[in-house]
Amino acid sequence: MGDSLLHIQALQKLIYFKPFVIIEKLMIQLSGISAVDALRYSILTITTDGLFIDEKVAVKAIQPEHVTPIPMEFFEISGNFTRMDEDFLFHGQVHGVFDHPCDRCLEAAHSTIDVEVYWHFEEGPEWNPYETATEEVTDDIELSAQAMEAPGVCTYQHGIIDLAPYLWEELCFAMPMKFLCSEHCKGLCPQCGINLNQANCQCAQTQQQSDYQTPAAFAKLADMFPDLPKDNSDN
Repeated sequence: MGDSLLHIQALQKLIYFKPFVIIEKLMIQLSGISAVDALRYSILTITTDGLFIDEKVAVKAIQPEHVTPIPMEFFEISGNFTRMDEDFLFHGQVHGVFDHPCDRCLEAAHSTIDVEVYWHFEEGPEWNPYETATEEVTDDIELSAQAMEAPGVCTYQHGIIDLAPYLWEELCFAMPMKFLCSEHCKGLCPQCGINLNQANCQCAQTQQQSDYQTPAAFAKLADMFPDLPKDNSDN
C-alpha cells in the first residue's frame, strides 16, 4: 500500500510540474515521428532543456540528387538544440576527413575539417538550391522571395528540422580547392612521370630545352587526340 501511494504521489508531481513534457511525449507517440530520422528532428523532442545530438552519418545519406559527390565517406555532427519560443538554435561541431589523390603526385591526401556551426531555425519555406523552382513557388512572389534568400536563415517545415541541406553546404564550403599530401610535395616529373618525393631522375639534366618532346607522363593524352600535330616545335 505504501509503495502504491508513493507512485501516485510521484505521478501527481510529474503531472503538476511538467505537463508540457508529458503532452510532447504523447504527441510524439501518437504521430509516430521518430526523433532522429536521417538528421530530421521533430521539434516536439526539443524541450525547454534542449536536445543534444551526436551522430556519425554517411555523406551519401545527405547528398542531393544530380550533384557531384565530395571525397568524404563519413562525417560526425554533435551539438545542442535550444528552444526559443517558436524558433530553435543549433550550436554544434562538424568533423570529417576528405580523402583524395594529391593534385601533384597522385598519392593519397587527407584533409581534416572541424567546423563550428550556429544555425537559427524558424518556420518557413524549404530552401533547396539544387531544385528548380516550381510554378507554384514562382507565382507566389512573397514565398518565392523567401525561398530564394541566402541560406543564412534556416527554416523548418511541418514541425521537422532537417539538418541535411545545411550540413551538405558546410561540407562543400569546407572542401579544399587543392589536395596536397604535404605542403612540400614535389609532384611528378613532367618527362618520365616518376614521383619526385620518392626518387630523383636525370630528366632535367638531359632534356634539351630547344627540342619539343611529348612528356611520357602525358603520352596517353596524345593518343586521345590523334588528329593533333605530333610536332609543335615550329609554334
